[in-house]
Amino acid sequence: MGIIKPSRQLALALILSLLAASGYAKKKLSAVEDLRYGVALYHYYQSDYMEALTELLIAKEHGGIQGHGDNPEIMEGGFALGYGLERYASDIFDRVLEKNRSQASQDAAWFFMSKLRYLRGDYDSAAAAINKLSKRPARNLRDDVIAQKINLAIKRNDLEQAKRLIKRKKPGDHWMPYIYFNLGAAYARMGEYDQAIKYFNFLLDEEFRREELRALHDKAMTSAGYSYLLSGRNEQAIERFSKVRLTSALSNRALLGYGWAAAELDHFEEALKPWHHLANSTLIDENSQEALIAVPFAYEKLGSDGLALTHFQNAEQKFIDEIARLDSVVDGMQGDDLLNALKIKRSAGMDWLKYVRENQVTPQLGYLAELFSREQFQALVQELRDLLGIYEDLEQWKSKLDFYLDMVENRDIGRAKKAEDLAAKDLTLSIKQMKAARAGLLSEIERISTEEDYIALANKEEKGYLKRVQRVANNIELLRESDPFIDESEEALARHQGVLLWRTSEAFADRQWQLTKQLGKLNRTLSKATRNHNSVNDIIGNAEDLEPMKLRIRIAQKRVDGRLHDMNLALNVKKNELRQQTIVVLRSQRLRLNHYLAQSRLSIARLYDKTLYQSQQQELQQSETGNQSQKLRALDLSDEIEQATENVPQEQAEPETVTPNDPQAPEGSEPQSEPSEASQSPDTIEPTDTEDTADAMDKADKTEVTDVADTEEELEQP
Repeated sequence: MGIIKPSRQLALALILSLLAASGYAKKKLSAVEDLRYGVALYHYYQSDYMEALTELLIAKEHGGIQGHGDNPEIMEGGFALGYGLERYASDIFDRVLEKNRSQASQDAAWFFMSKLRYLRGDYDSAAAAINKLSKRPARNLRDDVIAQKINLAIKRNDLEQAKRLIKRKKPGDHWMPYIYFNLGAAYARMGEYDQAIKYFNFLLDEEFRREELRALHDKAMTSAGYSYLLSGRNEQAIERFSKVRLTSALSNRALLGYGWAAAELDHFEEALKPWHHLANSTLIDENSQEALIAVPFAYEKLGSDGLALTHFQNAEQKFIDEIARLDSVVDGMQGDDLLNALKIKRSAGMDWLKYVRENQVTPQLGYLAELFSREQFQALVQELRDLLGIYEDLEQWKSKLDFYLDMVENRDIGRAKKAEDLAAKDLTLSIKQMKAARAGLLSEIERISTEEDYIALANKEEKGYLKRVQRVANNIELLRESDPFIDESEEALARHQGVLLWRTSEAFADRQWQLTKQLGKLNRTLSKATRNHNSVNDIIGNAEDLEPMKLRIRIAQKRVDGRLHDMNLALNVKKNELRQQTIVVLRSQRLRLNHYLAQSRLSIARLYDKTLYQSQQQELQQSETGNQSQKLRALDLSDEIEQATENVPQEQAEPETVTPNDPQAPEGSEPQSEPSEASQSPDTIEPTDTEDTADAMDKADKTEVTDVADTEEELEQP
């Protein structure tokens, strides 16, 4: 189900502790007495805390849960605490704890409330809650209570009180590494590095088996190393940095500090080893950023200005590229892009540091690893997830209400249509007519039975024969005078008629019984039709009015729409808050990159300036050397001219004076150029003193080694 936030874990632990101390928990129940309480418990054990809280609130709205004492209130208060509704939860717990609760239950409640307030940074309220515990809490809480009081004293900068509490009674051994680290970090924040080192060194020789404590050991050694470095004890700093595992999350920080400690000892070759490793890593790590300019700094200290310049130029380009990527990320954080980049969606929880390591997020969001580790950020993300969950639930209810309204309206339409059909068929009149016809039929049957009218129940064939017999009898009367044998025909006719009457009389009883049976069936059918008709009339006349139901659904729809609007506003607020936190962190990273970029450019300019100065110094020296040789050549030429003059007769004309610019000047007689302005005044170019600049850069780089407590987040609990 994911990782649950520490604050929510504490709230759930509070629920369990209070339920365990409840009188109802001591009863061995195989079933719950209230269905909604059972549903809430089911969701609770499935880690669907929002669903569990929803069930409790619905039950509360409909009269509360019966048969489970104040357990539902305890659960509601615990959920409220987990979702940050502390004031609402406090009212519930104050009301519950005033009842007949054991002292152990009250101590557990106040302890967990103190822990929740501590996690939210409300240290005064946390101290007030912890002080409400009894003097002798339960044994399973005793060490945790002592550790909580010590951590509260550290957070409130009352370190002497914290040491007094440790001296009076130490908590369990599993707490001491965390307390020592927290004390060391607190002293480091105050600049008291000797005290900080003392407490960090308590973890020096410990051999921890649990990964969490190994990570704490790495953190303590890194912090101790920087404390030694900032207090000028560089050899000890190197020793502490060497204790950090290379697989640790703090290995890069330790490698950077190792390099600076070696540089302080003028062991620049040794410093280059970790710095080269960091400089070749991703620039997402701020230690790699600093190493990019630390490498050329070391080369410059070693006198390799060419290598230093190359590495500074490489660092400059890398910083420019990374700043451009960061700007594109910040510009793209509009709408839900940030949620998509962070892959925030409804879930039970998430370990963000693990998530960044194991999932592909936007590369520049790796800068946010430190942000992800903050309790405030994780609480904000959890709130955002909870709001997204509520929003999804409301969306589902909106579609359900739309469906319910359509269903009720269709039912109403169907009812109206049936009423219309019934009205069109006029079944009441039809039933009356059927009853009248039945009454006539019953009267006829009674007459037949009374008169024993065999002919009335004769079948179709028999009735046909009887009609033929009657026609023959009529014909006999007409032929009686003319036919001498008519008497014989009449006798045969009478005999045939007697046979027919005998047959009908024989079948009369059976036919009468069948007729009575059919009449009974008709009576039953008519009665059923009458009942159905009356039932339909009752339904139509007395059915529930659907208009109030439709009205309630429409009211619920408006409420859901209102809640959706509120959720949209809340989501936008939380999204903007998350976006602002993220942008602030990314912009601070950009400022750091700009700082390193400026240092790179200044160093490049300084190295160019240094090279130019050296070049001008060489030119000046060459110029001075050339002037001296020209003077020597001029003196030699003058001596030769004097000697030649002495050998020339007096009447011979004097030779022309040879000027330096004369094209006929002898070979080797170079013109004496005027010295350049730079040569005349070499002091006008004032290069930056390399040693002073390197020292200044060294100090500037060390300013990046921030206070130990600012870079190392405190761990409060095992």
